[in-house]
Amino acid sequence: MNPTIIFKEQNYPLRFSFRVIEKWEAEAGLKISQIGTIMQGEVGTTELGMMLKLAYFAIESGLKNEGKPIDFTFDDFADGLEFSDLQMVMEVITEGISPKTENKRQPKVKPIL
Repeated sequence: MNPTIIFKEQNYPLRFSFRVIEKWEAEAGLKISQIGTIMQGEVGTTELGMMLKLAYFAIESGLKNEGKPIDFTFDDFADGLEFSDLQMVMEVITEGISPKTENKRQPKVKPIL
């Protein structure tokens, strides 16, 4: 099940597809593998904006997947969030980009005793 985010008292689906990641990387000029550093605030002053942009792209993809258009702009999204909402945004991003299952194609490594 995809995570959701509450915005203006509505639940919106988030979908972290390859297109979302590709779009975010192109806009941010970073790799998604750097997300941990960004979330710790070690990149600079724009990390918050980058996280909001990632969440916005994921909402856009989640709605598209359900056959619905997004009915607000990124500016509406950024302006409509309170500072207290930022923890929720970070949590849903972490949940959305974390692997859900182990890769069954990779053989399990047995420890050497």
